[in-house]
Amino acid sequence: MKKTLLLLLFLFKFSLAYSQDKLEREYRIKESEVPAKALDYVESIFKNVGMKWYGEENLNGKAIEAKGRLQGNLYSVKFSIDGDLEDVERVMDFNLIPQDVRYVIEKNLKSKFSKFKLQKTQIQWVGSMND
Repeated sequence: MKKTLLLLLFLFKFSLAYSQDKLEREYRIKESEVPAKALDYVESIFKNVGMKWYGEENLNGKAIEAKGRLQGNLYSVKFSIDGDLEDVERVMDFNLIPQDVRYVIEKNLKSKFSKFKLQKTQIQWVGSMND
């Protein structure tokens, strides 16, 4: 009985470690609800883009996110609820990633999974607003 319980516990932890499910809730918010610091930053970078604003809640807390297209690329800019920049993400076609980087990614995935399918790739920048 103890061995079975330990085995089930191990399998449960193992399955959680490889799970990619996100526990988050996203909802539209009005521009008037966005901190001025975040609004000014997005307007200075994404001029005349018409970004849409979202509130986000997850296990780590709350955030604010701006999403929109610039020169055909889909961007997401995430801020803390105080308006401090957390990260910028851009959706990217996997085939546009440099070949040596794609090789490392695929090699790593093949070593962990017998079968996988990439649904979305994105590049992420993390830093201060000045960066």
